[in-house]
Amino acid sequence: MRFPSPTRLSLLPALVLIAATGCGEEEDVSPSFEDRIPVGVELRTERREVRFGDSVELTGSLSQGKEAVAGSEVRLEEDPYPFDESWSAVATEATDAKGRFSFEAEPTFNTVYRAVAESGEALSEERTVYVDPVASVESEAEGASTRFTTSFRHSAERSLDGAVVFSYGGPVIQAQVVGSVPFVAIEPVKEVKPGRSTATALLPGSPGDLAYDVCVSYAPSNGVGVPRAECGRDKRPFGG
Repeated sequence: MRFPSPTRLSLLPALVLIAATGCGEEEDVSPSFEDRIPVGVELRTERREVRFGDSVELTGSLSQGKEAVAGSEVRLEEDPYPFDESWSAVATEATDAKGRFSFEAEPTFNTVYRAVAESGEALSEERTVYVDPVASVESEAEGASTRFTTSFRHSAERSLDGAVVFSYGGPVIQAQVVGSVPFVAIEPVKEVKPGRSTATALLPGSPGDLAYDVCVSYAPSNGVGVPRAECGRDKRPFGG
């Protein structure tokens, strides 16, 4: 008579037990795909050029992939001219339900801005805001001529050394006929006191008989205005 092998029957519960308990592997706690998506911060401004004394609005958003990051702190930082990476915090704000934020800054001379996510793991692209001095022109009779004075109000921390004023002027009657005023002179801008500078031009004729216009060329080292070379010795359109 044959009896069933006790060895095969005794192994079965052991195999079942091993299958039920597993091999002692730890639970997978690696970050999900969504968690591995980097946070991104965007910064925008509609105004890249403002006048001295004016403010500028900088807006942006914080996101992770296609999802907005709400309720997270964003810091606005600035690096004023000479743009030497001396970043300092301007303000901090929490993002709204759509991940948006908004800051109001008051640069006094050319300044670069950036937005930094709360954890510091994300930086926006840098945005430069140029600050133009407030300029005004006054005229005063001086004998048979007229002295035109262009006055500038700007930051006391920056001078306008190296800036020049291109003057255009001539008889009003002639300007009305030809539709332009000719170039007449280039005058350096001189500092009167910190935050105040002037340039003057003397033209033959009385104030009421003359048409006058100016174009200011700022030196790159001023840290004010948009560095450009748009002023020239050509005629300027006259619409008066």
